[in-house]
This record gives sequence, C-alpha cells and structure tokens, in this order.
Amino acid sequence: RNMLARCYLMTEGRPIEAVKKGLYEVGEQIGERVRVLGCATTGSGRYLIGEFVGADAVKNEITTHATGAVAMDPRVDTIFEIGGQDAKYISLENGAVVDFAMNKVCAAGTGSFLEEQAEKLDVNIKQEFGDVLVHVAFQIVVGEESGEFGAEDVTNAIVAKMKRRHPHLFDGGDAPETWERQKLKERSSQTSVLDGLPPTLPAVLMAYRLQERAAGVGFDWPDRTGPRAKISEELAELDDEIENGRDAVRVEAEVGDLLFSVINLARKLGCDPRAALETANRRFDLRFREVERLATQRKVDMGRASLEELDSLWEEAKRSC
Repeated sequence: RNMLARCYLMTEGRPIEAVKKGLYEVGEQIGERVRVLGCATTGSGRYLIGEFVGADAVKNEITTHATGAVAMDPRVDTIFEIGGQDAKYISLENGAVVDFAMNKVCAAGTGSFLEEQAEKLDVNIKQEFGDVLVHVAFQIVVGEESGEFGAEDVTNAIVAKMKRRHPHLFDGGDAPETWERQKLKERSSQTSVLDGLPPTLPAVLMAYRLQERAAGVGFDWPDRTGPRAKISEELAELDDEIENGRDAVRVEAEVGDLLFSVINLARKLGCDPRAALETANRRFDLRFREVERLATQRKVDMGRASLEELDSLWEEAKRSC
C-alpha cells in the first residue's frame, strides 16, 4: 500500500555501504516529492544501521513481520518467511504474536549470506548445490536399484511427515503437540528433548538451541520479564563472588550463567544473539578505529591519555559512527 519506491540490495558483508547505495537509489526514484518524517530499521543489522541513519524506531523482525501482515490483512494468523538470513514461523491471534520460531540450526543459510561467504571462500555456490542434488539423485537411484525405495517413496515420506507434524495446515485438524515433544516421540532412541544437539555447536548457538528445545516442552517464561529479572539475579551473584574474593572457577561459572541468561532474554525478544553480537563487534570496530583516527589527528597518545580523555574521544566517535 502506498509504496512509492523500493530497492533490494545484497549487503555483501558491507551493510553501511549497501544502505548508502539503497538510499541513493530510492532518492533517485522519488526525487524531492517526499519529505521524510521518520525512519525505522529492522533485520539483523538494525542497531548498526539504526545508529547510522538516526532511526526513530528499531524493531525486531518478528514484530515487524506481524505488524506489516496485519496492516495488509487483519485476518492473517500465520506467517512463514523463507529467505533473508533465516527461516521464520509466526503465529498470530487477533493481530498479536502468540508464538514464533526461527530456524537457528541453518540460520544465515538463505538470502545473500551464502553468496557472501561463498565469495570470501572462492566457492561456486551454484555448482556446490548442483553437487548436492546429484548426490541426492544418486542415492535415490541406488535405492531404486536395490529395491528399497524410489523417488516416489522419498516424496511420500516427507509429505506424510509434514502432514503429521502440521495437520492444521493441511486438512484443518487440530494443532499437534509442541514441535519438540512430537520429535521426541518419533525418535525412540532419544530420552530427552535435548538429545541430538551436535556437541560441536558454537557456545552461543548451543545455549540458544538448549533454551529453544526446553521451551518447546513448556520450560520457559511466559514473557521477557522472567529472563530480564534472571539477568539481574545473575549479576548480583557475580558481584557477590567478586566481592568475597572467591576463586576464579566460581567467578567463571557465574559469568557463564550471566551470558546464558542474556542469550535467553535475546531469544524471548525475538533477537538472534549471534547477529546482535556480530553487529556489536562491527560497531565497536568502527568506533574504535574512529577513536584512533581522532587521537592521531589531535596528537593524543592513547597509551598515556587519561580515561576521561579516551571516554571523550569515544563519545565523539559514537556520534559519527
């Protein structure tokens, strides 16, 4: 509705440059016919770009998807997104988000992310996907020749699984048990919903997946107030360990609990903690480089400057980066 211009660009690992180019292209389309009264950002780089453009609002993707869908049609009750940097499912009731899930195992597995990483690694991504398809086709041929299964069997199996797990989406049946409970029933060798997580997952992703699976069987706070209070509790416990001069092992344990709680809050806010941390890293990199530039320009020896001087440079860098 009322869209005057649009521009889709791949970030190619350079979000600020992409936004600059996008704003220029939109400006070329609308000229001086529009006076901008407000600006908002969303997506994994929303905080970085929000600061860059001076956004009036920074919204997570779940809220943004829901708001936009309801504005287009108030009857919308389910949203699927396949694209961007992850896949999303959002359930709505009377325009409010009541449930959502983001595919964190293969997050950043769609959209421009793969192309960006492939470019860095000098990989021909189309050929690699072709190799995967050839391998799948080969396995099906082997199955057919051995009389075990064929292409139709494989297709029927995945269709049956989708209908079994999502009956309300296909034949109007009731919504099944939670995703994690249902998968546990289907895997007789597993006794816990936490079974099956690869032990090699990066720590941040492992924490998110543990929390996500536990939440799938009801072990979760109803809203963000619970994990937010937990952060304050963990901070207090960490302060207690530090002030009482406890050993490094106990301090490390409390730091771990604190980080785990922060990741849990991010999950309840619909925020990808990895993307948020990556954005924070890029933001710090930009600002610190600006601090170094300002220090060099003003002949300030950073190694000998006072904390007040460095903080002043930092605040100045924040206003420009």
